[in-house]
Formats: sequence, C-alpha cells, structure tokens
Amino acid sequence: MSGLPVARILVDSPLPQLDQHFDYRVPEALDAAAAPGVRVRVPLRAGGRIATGWVIERVERSEFRGDLSDVVDVVSDVPVLAPDVWRLARAAADRAAGNASDILRLAIPSRYVRAEQAWRNAEADPGPLPAAAPAVEGYEPGRVERGIAAGERMVLAADARPVQLGSGTWVGAWARTVAQAAAHALAHDRSSIVAVPDYRDQEQLEAALAEVVDARRILRTDARQTGPARFRAFLEAMGDHARIVIGSRSTVYAPAARLGLIVVVDDGDGSHAEPLAPGVHSRDAALIRQEQSGAAMVFLGHSRSVEVQRLVGLGWVHEVPLRRGSRPRVVLTEQQAAPDSGGARIPSAAWREAQEAVSAGPVLVQVARPGHTPMLVCDRCREPARCAACGGALVVPRSGGPASCALCGTSAAGWRCPVCEATAMRAAVVGASRTAEELGRAFPRTRVVVSDGERPIQRVGPESGLVVATRGAEPVADGGYRAVLLLDGERMLLRESLRVAEDCLRWWSNAAALAAPGAPVFLVGVGGAVGVRSPPGGRRTGRLRNSRRVARCASLLRCGWPRWCRPRSGSGPRSSASGRRRASTCSDRPRRGGSRPRGRQVRLFGRGRGRAAAEGRGDPRRDGTPAAGRRASGRARGRARAHGRPGTAVTLGEWSVPQLRIVFAGTPAVAVPTLDALAASGHEVVAAVTRPPAPMGRKRVLTPSPVADAAERLGIPVVEAARLDADATARISALRPDLGVVVAYGGLVREPLLSLPEHGWINLHFSALPAWRGAAPVQRALIAGDAELGASVFRLVPELDAGDVYALRSRPVAPGETAGAALDSLAASEADLVLGVVDAIASGTATATPSSASRASRPSSGSRTGASTGAGPPPRSTRACAA
Repeated sequence: MSGLPVARILVDSPLPQLDQHFDYRVPEALDAAAAPGVRVRVPLRAGGRIATGWVIERVERSEFRGDLSDVVDVVSDVPVLAPDVWRLARAAADRAAGNASDILRLAIPSRYVRAEQAWRNAEADPGPLPAAAPAVEGYEPGRVERGIAAGERMVLAADARPVQLGSGTWVGAWARTVAQAAAHALAHDRSSIVAVPDYRDQEQLEAALAEVVDARRILRTDARQTGPARFRAFLEAMGDHARIVIGSRSTVYAPAARLGLIVVVDDGDGSHAEPLAPGVHSRDAALIRQEQSGAAMVFLGHSRSVEVQRLVGLGWVHEVPLRRGSRPRVVLTEQQAAPDSGGARIPSAAWREAQEAVSAGPVLVQVARPGHTPMLVCDRCREPARCAACGGALVVPRSGGPASCALCGTSAAGWRCPVCEATAMRAAVVGASRTAEELGRAFPRTRVVVSDGERPIQRVGPESGLVVATRGAEPVADGGYRAVLLLDGERMLLRESLRVAEDCLRWWSNAAALAAPGAPVFLVGVGGAVGVRSPPGGRRTGRLRNSRRVARCASLLRCGWPRWCRPRSGSGPRSSASGRRRASTCSDRPRRGGSRPRGRQVRLFGRGRGRAAAEGRGDPRRDGTPAAGRRASGRARGRARAHGRPGTAVTLGEWSVPQLRIVFAGTPAVAVPTLDALAASGHEVVAAVTRPPAPMGRKRVLTPSPVADAAERLGIPVVEAARLDADATARISALRPDLGVVVAYGGLVREPLLSLPEHGWINLHFSALPAWRGAAPVQRALIAGDAELGASVFRLVPELDAGDVYALRSRPVAPGETAGAALDSLAASEADLVLGVVDAIASGTATATPSSASRASRPSSGSRTGASTGAGPPPRSTRACAA
C-alpha cells in the first residue's frame, strides 16, 4: 500500500483510555502485509511493552506532528477483522460504554498457525447451493420468505412438538423451522447467522440443516470445539461463499459474506447474556448488525422475552403467528402440603396419568435442583441447617452419604440446631438423584434415567422409562414424551430474581415442547385464577388463549393497567365484599383481605396446624386437645365467612375477630413492645424474623438482637436472616402466614415475599407519613425542629414508604426530648396502634388512606427504592433502608 505510510491501529487492551486509534508508521518491509484487518504488534510507551492490535485503516498522513513509532511486526497477513465486524464491534461497545477491543477478543478466536496453513493449502469447496428454496412450514404461505427477502425484523412462535427428520433423528420443530429459513436465504446465495443457547440446541439445528443443505455449507463455532477447529471455521467464514454459521452467543460477530438472515433462538435464555465486559447481549448485537447490514432478523422461541415483546409493542419487530402447530395440553395443579416422598410431590391426577403413560413410552420429570438433597433443615423447628465452621448450607451429596457443608466440605457429625437444640435433620429440597430413587421405588421394574449438568444426556429412545432432568437438561425423546411432570414449580417461583416469572415460563415451555402431541403436561405447585385446576374426581384441561379471563387481562394491559391492580367497583354492604377494597378481577396473585381461592384447604381450628388438622390427621393442639374431630361452631364459621377469612373467631369484648397467623419482623429494642402486644393478643405469631447476632461492645461479642431475646422469652420461633432472600422467603412460606408485621427490621421486603401473606405486610413507621420517609425519621424531625412527632401504620409496597396508611397518631415534642427517649416513648405508646390495625384487617373493616407524595419529605441519601422495613437509629450500612 505505497502512498499510505500511516496505519491507524486499535490496541488490544482493556484500559478505557486506550480505546481509540493510534497512528503508527509502517516500515517498507511490512507495507504489503500490514493491510486493514490484520493483526500487528506495536510498541507502547509504557516500559517498552509490545502490544497486539488490529489495523483499522491506512492513511496518507497523521494528525500527530511528532515522530511516529514503527509497527514492530505483522502477526499474520490474513485480514481477520472484516469491515462489517469492526463496525458492529464499535457500535456495540459505544452502546454499552465499553471497549471495542473487548468485543473483538470475543469475535476473533486465537490464531493457530497449523490451522491457518491448512486453510491456505486447502481448495475452497463449499458445495452446491440448494437447488430450490424450501418453504417455511407452519406459517402463512410465503410470509416468512417475503420477510427474509425484504430484510424484515420478525418474531416467530415456535411449534411446540418434536418432529422426525428424514434420517430418523428426532428434533424440536423449532430446529426444522430455522433450517428451512436459513436454507431459503442460502438458495439466494445469502449467508445466515444462527445463535442458539447451548450445544444441545446446536446439535438439533445441525441435524435439521443437514437435511436441506450441503453439510459443507454449515460452519459451527462454539466453545466445545478445539482451538484449531474453531479458528479454521472462522477462516472459512471469511470467504466469498455464502455459509450458514451456527453457534452460541459470540456467533453474532462471525464474518459472513452477503449476510441475509440473522436468527436468535430463545433470546431470553441466560446463555445469551455475555458475562465479560462490556456485557453486550447477543440479542442487542444482532439488532445492531441487522440495522447495519440490512439482513432479515428472526427471533424464535417457545416463550417471548420482555425485550422482544417491547419491540413488538413499539412496532419495531413484526409478529408472525403460527398458523398450524401443536400446543401442549397443560394441567395446573396445587402443591401438596408436606412432600415427604416422591409420590407426595406428585398430585394424584398426575400420578395416575404417569402410571398409564410410562407403559407406552418415556415420561419426563423436571425438577428444580440437581444432586441428592441440596438443602437440609432441622426436623423439629425447620431452621435451615448450617455448617458450624463456615455457615454454609448442609447437603447430602449422594445417596447413603453423610451430610456435609456445600462450601467447605466439613462433615455435619454432631450437628445441633442453634434454635431448638435438636439433632435430627430432614430434607427441605429434593434433588434430581433422590427424586430418581423415590420414583424407582414407586415404579418398580421401570427404567429411571437422570440427566443434569454432571451427567448430560442428549437423547432417549421410545422405550418405556422415567427421565428425571433438571431445567435445561431435558433430553429429546424419540416420538416425544408420553407425559411431562413439571415438579417444584412453587420453589422455582421463589427464586430471587426480577425475571423469575419470565424464566419459569421459559423453562416450563421448553420442557412442555418435548411432549408428544396430545400428551398431558402437569405443572405442579402452580395455580391461579387464570389456570385450569385439576379437580379431585378427574382432570380438566384447557388452553389459556381461549379463556375469557385471559382476554380480560389482555384488554386491561392494552389500557395500561397491570392486571393485578385493576380496581373493582360495586354496590352493596361491606360484608358482601369481604373487606376487599382493591380486589383483582383477573389476577392469579394472592388476594389481600378476601376469601381464599377455591381449591385451597381452609382452616377452622384456632391454633391447630392448618391443613393437617383439617384433614383429621390427629395433629395435637397446643392445649393437648386432639384436633381431629373438633370443628368450630356454626356461629364461628358464619363469622369467618362473613369476614371473608376462614379461621377461628377470637372474642374481644363484644366483637369477634378471626384469628391471623402473623410473621413479625424486627431487630432493635423499639420493636419489642409491638411483639409483646401481638403475642398477648388472640392472634398467633408464628415466627419472629430478625437479623443475626452482631458483635457488641469492646470485645466484639456476638449478641442476639433484642427481638430474638424477646421471642425466646415468649416462646416464639426465631428466624435469623441477614437479608430477606430466597432462603428466608422459603422458610417464611413454610409457615403459611396471613399477615406480616414489620417494625425496624433493617432490610427490604421484596417480591415474591411481599405478596406471600394473604393480607400483605404492614409497617410501623415513626413519623406522620408522608413526612420523613426513609431512614431515621425521629432524628431528622428533631433536627428540623418539628413541633410534633408521629407514628404511622401503612401497607408495604415496592416503593419506599409509599403505601396506603391505615392509622396515624401524633403528639407534641417534649421540652429537651432526645431522639433515644422519643423512640422509646413512641415504641411503647404506639404498639396498640399496630394491634388495632391487625384486628381491623382480620375483621375486614380496615380502611386505608393513600399517602400523598406531594407533601412527602425527601428520603435520606442512604435509602433505596423498595419496601422499607427499617426504623429507629440510623443503620451503620447505607444498604439498609430505614422506615
């Protein structure tokens, strides 16, 4: 390149200050080899270090007026950085505020000299193009083909069934759809790029492509390949021949001649998210490349991600409906009370169906966790078992093995519960291995296969058997599964993630798509108003898309209302509404203040143990009277029905208030008076949630919180949790609370815990809301010189201290009153305020006033958005949000 002596080079460095072009002089000896796109070695003025970079362009002169450094060497004269890949990397890095070199490091594999020499010496023979463009089946004839030709952005609903290829191999119908679309683009001499979540999907797609195009036109790039094989495939993709490049998330950066189609399969899968900086999702990179190249873009999956649905709503991506296809027959069931065995985890209707289906072919059982027993709890108080050495969870890694720590491996011999001093443990979560053992005993002479991350299985035959698999590791069955059982649905929904609903829907949809046409799919542990429940006497099934409730939900969403917040208006006495002021018309969320959904076991036994007592299993009451055979009087049951709350009526003077199961959350001494008042009332405090012991004093001695001491004095079980995460949510969920009461816990209550109790959560905040929201309200009120102090009881919502206020009380500030004295006075005097609200909620007469945001005081800088559960003195860490 004589006449262009200056090379502009991007240095391969993660430092942001080096994410720019540097000008180097090209020596005459390297003039021909240093072409745009090649790798070079250049000096950096940092200790004489030599760095690697890419030549972006050659120019005639540099804007730098000084002397330029020379390019040291050309690594290879093969231009591995194509111009379109460079534009994509630069645009994606700018969008993510990252370095382009970090993206190029993912896009361009490491160089292997032997693979490069073999590629140079080999003759390019990509095979013939398809003679005729195949039709994409399952959609409106010609619709997908027209979109590919026009460079349209489309989202396709995948056909939820397995299909058999001409070679006899069974794959998902989605693989055949992608293969037909890519073959159509290839027939017009256009390349295609297909990004799939993992190697299992890649093998299905490769088998489907081999049916419609020449195998030499298919290039595979993924991390399971050896380094030389991956570099060789990358070099072949750089040629002038049209190819179909398939692989994982980094495939969207692959070079492709005359790119005509980009496909992203199941973009909601976590495998598409790049963990390395700058963390560009493959969906975002594909959209950028589609915009730059003008190629067609296709999103395909059994469920749709939130991002793609937003693009559809904006009109940026066009929806192509499935014209002919199979939809799984899903049956929603209710989770049984205490799963002690494999049979107890499976409802009776699903159990009968599995017994019939296993004689005809394979049956898939999806579980949430791998291993044998991934979680142990105390057999007496259900406190999670922790390692005495490091605090890690105790697990049983294999059948017959001893319990040990999941983190440090220390044996659990001699373990003793720190709460109740018991020494026996029981399983709280059943893994795939133990599920297989229990099903093997329940289904004698039946083959049981386990597929998980350690023992992955790609395919199973049509023979009879049970396949126990973790989510994402389900093998493809020849002919499809005769029945699918999706276990642990409730536990999957308790995962701490903002995308938990989307992820669970994707896991369940992908597993249901492996069922044979017409085979039942039982979703265990999940129910709701929209779903179709399985009645005791048989099985009812239905399709959600045909439900009038779903149509109602869709109309509300189009109006901009979340489907769980649509208010209901009506006329009649208050008792007819059962105290519901904002009941949902079409939601499957737990109802607040209303009657329980049909199908759940009601409780009419005072402080008995709910379902066990109702089923007459003889669980003794606390006073020693057997619960079996004892029923509340007709008058008490009538009062419970009138208030919309099943439970024993507790007599308070002339009023009868249904009893509630309350979970109390608090930590400092200001929370103790409220706990004492609740314990002395007719309601049942099933647990006191508090923060773990903290070091106190000069010697830093671990000291339990005042609430923990008070709960031990009152005989209330204590749940110690540093934060209300998934583990704490599971422990609280096992208590089946009706109401949560929070006083200065020192953490945030987030979903799904926020919606777990039937009546939600209420919080005692030491200010007259909406004044002084956030941390340290008393201290800030005194600093501001307020003449009054107050206390408010409000309902927790995701926003900080913004829920509706049930009760509010104020008093003047005493002369010379300090913050500590004011807190102690408010804590002692306002405990009855909380108790009055609890009784009103139980009786269905509670009324709340919306908190006015216009008069709200600004929260402190340490506050965060979320349901606040802190109060009292300012916390030491700004992570805690005080109320």
